[in-house]
Amino acid sequence: MSRSVAFFLIVAASVSACRSVARFTSSEAKPAMPKKDSTPVATPPAEYSQEGLATYYAADFHGRKTSNGEIFDMNKPSAAHISLPFGTVVRVTNLSNNKSITVRINDRMPPNNKGRIIDLSLAAAREIELVAQGVAKVRVEVISK
Repeated sequence: MSRSVAFFLIVAASVSACRSVARFTSSEAKPAMPKKDSTPVATPPAEYSQEGLATYYAADFHGRKTSNGEIFDMNKPSAAHISLPFGTVVRVTNLSNNKSITVRINDRMPPNNKGRIIDLSLAAAREIELVAQGVAKVRVEVISK
C-alpha cells in the first residue's frame, strides 16, 4: 500500500471517528445497548484493512458481560476492537504464519491497549496459532458491517 493511500485511510478514520454514527439502519425496534461504553465508534471505509499487534483474552473474562451486553465465551470466536461497530465481522490474519479466522466484534478494548489493534477470544487465538506467542502482528480486514 502506498504511503499516500495509508495516510488517506488514517485521516479518513480519524475524521469519521469524530462524527456520530447510527448503530442501526433498520426501522425495526432493536434492544437497547448498554451505555457504559463511551468509545467513539467509527464507520470503517469500504475496504478497511489495518495491521498491528493482537493478543487474546480468556479465563479472567469468561462468563462476564462484554461491552455490547453479551456473555463472553472464550471457547467461541469473537473479538474486541477499539472503535469498529459491534457486530462488524472481520478477518484476522496472523502475519507470521498466514492463518486466518473470521470473528465478530462484540467487545471494546481498554483505553490502555498498549498499541494493540484487536484482542481475540481464546478460541480465535488458537485457530491462528497466537496462543504460544501471546502477541503477534496481524492484519484486520472488514468482511461485513
